[in-house]
Amino acid sequence: MIYLCHAATSPKGILMKLAREFKKEKTATVRWLFLGPNHKRFKTWSEALGPDWQHLKYSQELQSLALDWRHSYLEWITELGKKNDNLVWWSSSISERNTYGDSLYHAICYLRIGLDHVAEENAPLLIVAESQALLYSLANHTTAQGKVCEFHPLRGFVLEFFRWQASWAFYFWDALQAILDAHLTRRGRSAIPPCAAKPRVMIHSCMDESYFGNDGTAHDRYFGLLAAELRGRGYDVMIMPWLHNLKRSRRKAFAWFRRHSDQYLIPEDFYSLWDYAWAAWVVMRQMALIPGQHYFQSMDITQLVREACWKQSRRVGAANFVLYYRLASKLARRGFRLDYFVDMFENMITEKPQVMGYRSFMPEVTTVGFQHYGESLPLMLCLFTTPEEAAFAPHPDVIVCNSKHMLMRMEQMGFPRQKLHVGPSLRYSHLMGEFKPPVTECDKTLVILPLGEDIMAEMLSLLRQAFPEPEGNVFWLKPHPMMNSGVLKRITAHLPEHFSLVTGNMELWLSRAACVVVAASTAAFEAALAGVPVVVVGRETDFDLNPLAWFPEFAPPVHSSQELREQVLRYLNLDYSGRQGQQAWARRLREEAISPITDATLSAFVQTLSGGKMSQEKV
Repeated sequence: MIYLCHAATSPKGILMKLAREFKKEKTATVRWLFLGPNHKRFKTWSEALGPDWQHLKYSQELQSLALDWRHSYLEWITELGKKNDNLVWWSSSISERNTYGDSLYHAICYLRIGLDHVAEENAPLLIVAESQALLYSLANHTTAQGKVCEFHPLRGFVLEFFRWQASWAFYFWDALQAILDAHLTRRGRSAIPPCAAKPRVMIHSCMDESYFGNDGTAHDRYFGLLAAELRGRGYDVMIMPWLHNLKRSRRKAFAWFRRHSDQYLIPEDFYSLWDYAWAAWVVMRQMALIPGQHYFQSMDITQLVREACWKQSRRVGAANFVLYYRLASKLARRGFRLDYFVDMFENMITEKPQVMGYRSFMPEVTTVGFQHYGESLPLMLCLFTTPEEAAFAPHPDVIVCNSKHMLMRMEQMGFPRQKLHVGPSLRYSHLMGEFKPPVTECDKTLVILPLGEDIMAEMLSLLRQAFPEPEGNVFWLKPHPMMNSGVLKRITAHLPEHFSLVTGNMELWLSRAACVVVAASTAAFEAALAGVPVVVVGRETDFDLNPLAWFPEFAPPVHSSQELREQVLRYLNLDYSGRQGQQAWARRLREEAISPITDATLSAFVQTLSGGKMSQEKV
């Protein structure tokens, strides 16, 4: 018989019941299955069940399944988009299909894996899942009839509804604070800078604490010197801030912008509480998005879709980006003149409302997206599209690619060639110019920590298991620059003596490391271009986000502490010829994957054609 249980349920509550079934088993161990990407919950259950329970590993099966179904899923989303071509749809997590965290695509793949295990003659005694809808879908499937003994769902609808209300209450409280911060720091100044005779470019930039230089200058992590380069070429450049992970207060950040008021446009200057309520309503309406029955690969996924709709309706962070649609309307009414709007391009909801807004209210503006990655991630589905979707989706008028290599990759991932332009590699200036082999320290490993808290915890857990003692090796832990300091401190507490946190620019540590360990980050490709051997750490119950998967000459991700140990030691002891091979690959690929900052590459952002608009496909 099979027990189904929600992952958020305490394991202790059903262990006694499971122990009785355990005694009935003839084998030495009893099999169980965990369906969900949350490593912390997986570890909680694994430790509670103990060594007598055999966890059924399926990482390789999950990666293959996700790759095989990727195109079919993108086509399914495209068909839904044709029927729901509006702001509610394009600001939803279902249309975004961001697989860096939990997603509908995750749930669909887990359902297939769960059904396959249920159908086996020796089915697992226990299936634990993070999705309530996934459990219901498994229990009600014909394959499970007569096999499911008990079902322990998460009995927390009231609690979930309270959290939904609390999330939106916090959103409105923060909105009031944002309006107040903007008002107090503005002090009667005009929110709209006067029109300039020069062509005007506005750059939407994501900023953390490092943006605010001690010398009073800005340090843009994603766009680098773009603003200065364009100003030097005669453009009036304004920055629209997107604040994230600040140490200072928002009010102090606003005050910093006010000291350079001719260079910054603060969106909160234009919003009223009604605007925040309108944006919240757009997100709340996603609860009722795409009603009816839904099937994918012959599976009934209706319950999974309904759950995804409920989750996205409480995604309060999305409302802050929906507001950009409203901002375009307000700027148009106030006579704000703008020629180019430049944003990062990751095909996420962070970009789409403003593209829709400018097309609706300021159609003369050329929208430009900067694809800033050095390489793409094959299982990060938001980075893909289909030719059919690209014909009507709110993609920018022009997509500036990080390099010739990324232009090729973007076309391969479904984006129309006529929208793609080769720009400069703004994030990888340290890789420009002549290749210089790293001066490696043979016992030093650089560990590039990912942004995701759960991914980072899983990665460090494997490292500690693989290298519990120093053995003469040193591990430098380089945090993601956008990582919350409190989260980082908690996860890296009580590090062994041979593990140490380091700060500073990536190039400083890449030039010294003999090996790099990385998980779920395009930094793996950056390290490979620096000529350093790379070990990619995969996920036990989640998708492997590996940019080196495009290149068969690189080893696949490791999924166990033993695999990790063996590969790290192999690279630390790599001989001269082995390192020469890695460096030869780096030299060869950098010719296409690194693009210099020149007039030609900068013109990709602002080059105009007849009529003042860049070549584009209008929606």
